[in-house]
Amino acid sequence: LFQAILDTGSYEFLVFSTRCTTCGNASLYYDESLSESFEGHQLRTIHSFGSGDTLSQLAFENVTLGPGLHIGRQYFWEVIMANMPALAQQEFEVIVGVGPPGTARADALAQARRPAKVLGDAAKTPGKRLPAKVTEALRDAVALPEEKSVLEHLGVTRFSVCLRRAPEDAEGDFIWHDDAAEKHPMHFIRLPMASTRSWGVKSSGVAIAGQPIGCVDWPGCTAVVDSGTSLIVAPSEAVARAVEILNQMNGDCSDMSKLPSILMQIEGHTFVLPPEAYIAEVVGQIPPRYAKYMRDHNTTTYRRCKVLLMTMDVSTAIGPLWILGMPFLREYYTTFDLGRGPSWPRSLAVAPAGDDCKPDGTKALVPTKRRPRIVDLAQVRLP
Repeated sequence: LFQAILDTGSYEFLVFSTRCTTCGNASLYYDESLSESFEGHQLRTIHSFGSGDTLSQLAFENVTLGPGLHIGRQYFWEVIMANMPALAQQEFEVIVGVGPPGTARADALAQARRPAKVLGDAAKTPGKRLPAKVTEALRDAVALPEEKSVLEHLGVTRFSVCLRRAPEDAEGDFIWHDDAAEKHPMHFIRLPMASTRSWGVKSSGVAIAGQPIGCVDWPGCTAVVDSGTSLIVAPSEAVARAVEILNQMNGDCSDMSKLPSILMQIEGHTFVLPPEAYIAEVVGQIPPRYAKYMRDHNTTTYRRCKVLLMTMDVSTAIGPLWILGMPFLREYYTTFDLGRGPSWPRSLAVAPAGDDCKPDGTKALVPTKRRPRIVDLAQVRLP
């Protein structure tokens, strides 16, 4: 059994391999030599995450993701080299991307054009023969767009994510084929997609303590709901403004109820991120690779209360990018719906989450007193 990240912010299926000598303790990873169903191929590619990069090789394998969730001959990327500090914690061996399947296919189609041309030119040139491994890799690239994603193989058109708020090491629920939004529509707000490539929605404003900090300029911002990112990620200008407002308030972290919530406007609805979603008591040392994403970072080990909004300046077709990571999923039970054609397009269905990680339309969003979460900076993951 392998520990997996079910990542709404990525699209591919990556498995860390014993072949990888830069992935930490490789003995914990997938060993292709122990499998009778492993099918290796020559095509290689690089995947880039906020937490690092991987070099992977195309392969096929029979996969089981849980009771009744079996896939025969699923394509995946076997990671054979990585520059990813998070692997030192040995918390996962697999990344299962559950972003919109069409994104990976569109990328594969774009990348297949050149290999298809190379193969075509070789076939037209008498006596020209490519090395066998090169030919196989080119053929893999051309054939890859026809392969199904994990979601497509499982026939999943909707799934839900909810993370428990307490204690700090609490896990959460990932529900395949979830129908809660259809059974209890009164609890949910359905949000249309603002992006064809991600689980992104359009925000028209973000404020803290009644003062705007972002997304106010037309046409607004794109906010991506990402289960693979540990914190809220925002443009550096918005984070600087939030810190300035909080410094003026002189809030006391010992009683979080005295600190303001972040209010985000999405498609005419207000979503509340309470103080513990972006303020925490931090411990440990942030990996040097991530330091540039943190305001007022410190390379030493420490324990103190701090604003945990990571900075990343990325432009989209709808303005700056925000990433609503795990803190959003602790507050909101979120159903990711791939849609069922033109009459039911892809969307998110979002409901306030109860303490039991169930959709709860009666949940109080502002309890009378809260304690800050404790966050180990060494274990933070980026998109």
